[in-house]
Amino acid sequence: MALAKPDPAMLARLYRGIPRLERETTEEAEHVWEVLDKVRMRSQLLGIREIARQARVDNANLAKVLSSRGQPSQVMLAKLEAALQTRP
Repeated sequence: MALAKPDPAMLARLYRGIPRLERETTEEAEHVWEVLDKVRMRSQLLGIREIARQARVDNANLAKVLSSRGQPSQVMLAKLEAALQTRP
């Protein structure tokens, strides 16, 4: 079964969507960086283990993420954000 060729109007809509997707990807990456930067600052005060305990995440995984050897999952990121809302 051969795939149908997209019509020019469909291609134009797809091409117009690319900048929006790139912008959303950039904004998401900036948000992750901001959260992790705040976690790094907090961990200097309290330690990685304490931050991990407060966020209810594995401290080894958190250490990997903070040292740029891994990426946080969406769940980890949400837990870290929630932990940042509490006072140190």
